[in-house]
Amino acid sequence: MSALKHLLSRPAVSTRAVAQLNNARTVHNTKTRTLTHSQGRIVILGSGWAGFQFMKDLSRKDYEVTVVSPRNYFVFTPLLASTSVGTLEFRCATEPVRSYSHNIDYHQAWCDKIDIENQVIHCTSNLDDNKGSPFTLDYDKLIISVGSYSNTFGIPGVKEHGHFLKDIQDARRIRARVLECFEYAAQPGLSNKEKAEKLHFAVVGGGPTGVEFSAELHDFISEDLSRLYPQLMAHVRMTLYDVAPNILSSFDSNLSAYATKKFARRGIQVKTGRQVTEVLKDRLIIKQEGEVPFGMLVWSTGLMQNPLVESCQSALKDERSHR
Repeated sequence: MSALKHLLSRPAVSTRAVAQLNNARTVHNTKTRTLTHSQGRIVILGSGWAGFQFMKDLSRKDYEVTVVSPRNYFVFTPLLASTSVGTLEFRCATEPVRSYSHNIDYHQAWCDKIDIENQVIHCTSNLDDNKGSPFTLDYDKLIISVGSYSNTFGIPGVKEHGHFLKDIQDARRIRARVLECFEYAAQPGLSNKEKAEKLHFAVVGGGPTGVEFSAELHDFISEDLSRLYPQLMAHVRMTLYDVAPNILSSFDSNLSAYATKKFARRGIQVKTGRQVTEVLKDRLIIKQEGEVPFGMLVWSTGLMQNPLVESCQSALKDERSHR
């Protein structure tokens, strides 16, 4: 980080420096519109790991700083699994951007397009009262740290019927859905088959997020919900699906084996080598099994490039991003 501060004391921000901040991208030239600060206006897109840290460490004396992000807070994503089941409160995983708002201009908006030639970004508001209202901002230097999207691999129905775990709002929806499934199953007149289908919690993706969430959900059900719905525990089922031969395949094989053994002891089914071909409202279509009913689906199969970054074909990129 000290190297980044040194680089920012010069008129241009290098791509190598910005790459140190979680692969953020930088676009720059020598034209300066803002005269109140020696280095002009720097616009930061995003309030995630890279953008938030960059904002905190940037010199306010040299730069006029503007932050554009659709959410006005930073999310400590490793805690999202815990917040989704109530182990932690939501505020424990967030930090407001405006906590560091001294000498910073912030806009809660999406950046839809970047005009690199004219050094202008085109944005739309993400506030309920004027959602979609357009505005533009010019810049002298631009830091693109908008993060990534959950990868659905183009599988039909995932976005419509699956839950992701990327933001606080995702965690809120997951918690509400779990409770809704139990309340539904507690209604009179349902068959055991209907209860079992509604209380099947499926997680697709055997990486760190999927494994951690599965463990957190199991503890939430066995330790908390079992006291509220003891009559439904016999119908609860959890399944972790992955297309790879093993879960946690990017880690040491001993860790993968340990997690698989631990899940088996807890009653969490681990089904690897499974390919999901479609997601319906309450059904998974799995190539190896056919239709599998579920009450809630959490999709955690990795990340894909943000379309805004993908559209910046003429932006300078660190050579390491092509390796």
